[in-house]
Amino acid sequence: MPAAAEGRRTKLCVAGLRGVPGVMGGVETHSEQLYPRIAGMGGALDIVVLGRRGYIDDGRRTWRGVVVQPLWAIRNKYLETLLHTTVCIFHARFREQADVMHIHAIGSGLLTPLARLLGMRVVATHHGQDYKREKWNAVAKFALRMGEALSVLSANRIILVSASSARSLAERFPSRRAAIMHIPNGASLPEPSRPAAEVLAEFGLTPGGFILAVGRLDPGKRFQDLIAAHAKAPAAPPLLIVGGADHEDRFTRDLRAHASERVIFAGRRSLDELSTLYRSCGLFVLPSAHEGLPISALEALVARAPALLSDIGPNLDLGLPPECYFRMGDVAQLAAKLAAHDPQNGYEALRPQSSELVREYDWDEVARRTRAVILELAAEGGAGEGRRA
Repeated sequence: MPAAAEGRRTKLCVAGLRGVPGVMGGVETHSEQLYPRIAGMGGALDIVVLGRRGYIDDGRRTWRGVVVQPLWAIRNKYLETLLHTTVCIFHARFREQADVMHIHAIGSGLLTPLARLLGMRVVATHHGQDYKREKWNAVAKFALRMGEALSVLSANRIILVSASSARSLAERFPSRRAAIMHIPNGASLPEPSRPAAEVLAEFGLTPGGFILAVGRLDPGKRFQDLIAAHAKAPAAPPLLIVGGADHEDRFTRDLRAHASERVIFAGRRSLDELSTLYRSCGLFVLPSAHEGLPISALEALVARAPALLSDIGPNLDLGLPPECYFRMGDVAQLAAKLAAHDPQNGYEALRPQSSELVREYDWDEVARRTRAVILELAAEGGAGEGRRA
C-alpha cells in the first residue's frame, strides 16, 4: 500500500453523502462537522469528500482543509445512492489511489464488498436502520437490509452513532463484534450573525413564541403526527417546520398543504439561521419513527431549548428526563404535551437543566476517535499490503 508506507501520506476518500458544505441531511451535517476537524489535526492524512453533482457546486476545490470532488449522480429516489457510490468507489481506487474509504449509511453499504475487492480498507458508519423508513417500498427495504449486512460483514471497522444500535448490531452479528464500535454524532452551533428579531420577523414569530421542528420532509420524520397533534392543541404556539425534500412526491405535497398562519414551512435554512431558531424557540419537537443519533436534537440541547422527543431507542440514548418523551406515533399524547403550554413559563419544564447532557457529544472528540480508526486501518494495511487485504 504505497501511500501508507513510511514517509508517505494516507489518502481517505469519503462516499455515501450528497456533499458538503451547506447540504441538508444527517450524514451531510455529520460530514461537514467531522472532516475539517480531522484535517485540522494534522498528520499525513489527505481527505477527499466525493459528493454528488446537482447538490454542490461543480469543480474540484478545497474547503477547510478537505478536498471536495463532485461526481456524476442521477436524481432518482431509488437508484441515486447506489449508482453514485459505485462511481465513488472506482474513482477513489483508480483516480485518487485511496488507501481507506469511509462509506456512510447502509444504502451505500451495499457496495462495501466492491471497495474491499479493489483493495481499499473500509470504515463504514451506520447512521440508522433506514429499511424501517416508511418512504421505501419492499424492494428498497430489502436492498437496505442487504446493505447493512454487507457493510457489517465486509468493512474493516463499523461505526454506529447510536449506542443502543451498536449493542443490537453486535448481538445480531456476533462474529463481527470486535469490529463494531460506538462513536456518537456531535453537536455544534455557531453564534448567530443576525439579531433574532430580524430572523424571526420573516416568519411573523417572536422569541419563545413558537414550536420548532427540523428535518427532511419524509414520512419517517413523522411531521404528519406533529401537525395533527398541533391541530388538537389550539392554545399551543405556532409551529415552524424547517427542512426540505430531496424528491417531491405526494407525501411532501400533502404535508405542505397544511401550511397556514399556525403551521409554517420554512424550507432549508443555513446553520447560522438554525442556530437562531434553536435558541429562540419555545419548544423543539422531534417526532421521528427512526433516527441514528439525531443531530437536530443534539443541536437543540446545545442551544438549551426545551425538548420533546419520540421514545425511539436513539432518542432515549440522549438520556433526557421522562417528561421530555412521548410514545412515538401517539398523536393524543403528543397533543396533550403541546397543550401543557404555560402562558407565563411556556414549556420551561422541558428545558434541559444540565450541560452534562451534551458533554459527550463534542465534535472534536468525535473527530479524534474517528481519525484514530482511519489511521489504525492505514497502519494495518502496511506498505503495499492494503490493496490485497
